[in-house]
Amino acid sequence: MIYIFLANQIRNRINSEEFQLNQPLPSEKKLAEEYGVARMTVRRAIDTLVDEGMLERKHGSGCYIIDKDVTFENKGLNSLTEQITKTTKKLTSKVIGFSVIPCPSSVARRLKINPGESIYYIIRIRYVDKHPVHYEESFLPVKLYPTLSVSHMENSKFQYIEEEMGLVIEGNYFTFTPYQVPEAIATHMEIAPGTLAMQVTSISQSRNGKVLDYSITTENTHYHQTTYYFRRHRAS
Repeated sequence: MIYIFLANQIRNRINSEEFQLNQPLPSEKKLAEEYGVARMTVRRAIDTLVDEGMLERKHGSGCYIIDKDVTFENKGLNSLTEQITKTTKKLTSKVIGFSVIPCPSSVARRLKINPGESIYYIIRIRYVDKHPVHYEESFLPVKLYPTLSVSHMENSKFQYIEEEMGLVIEGNYFTFTPYQVPEAIATHMEIAPGTLAMQVTSISQSRNGKVLDYSITTENTHYHQTTYYFRRHRAS
């Protein structure tokens, strides 16, 4: 539906640096002209954002921005849990799949283990203030984490790896890929199938190069955005 697409476009603008909290949104007339749609379509899009608690209508003066979705600036390797603890938002994780399987060859290459070794295959949905922001598939070697449980994955995976298992995550390799979300994942993310999202492949390594975690995360960029800062090291 056009108004849903428009609501997402306005949401992205609200979450950008273009607008600050308590700032008024452009008028319905101006937005209709900008996007080339009817004012009724704009009104329905704004109604959607009002219902979500992002906008507030003030009689006689228009709509004001009263909240933004979760947006972070990452200057280092921080988990979602660590990011959220710096805000007033609430993070919850729901594990919808937890099994031990023989490691497929494609995954074994990334984990640097032999195909057929036992690994955990875990799927969880991560929510920020009840909005689903991450659909995460994790692959972890059983031999590294013999005590791993659902309750650990309902909390911080990095905390379990580092504090309970005593392993040090030295760094991550990230791959960012635009991704049209299939229906099976879209249902959990509460978005329409085919919606463009960001898929992030992450490989965590220890200081000696051992792979500690391989994860594939679909990020719902309508509710969660991260800006990464990478320090420049001049090539020699």
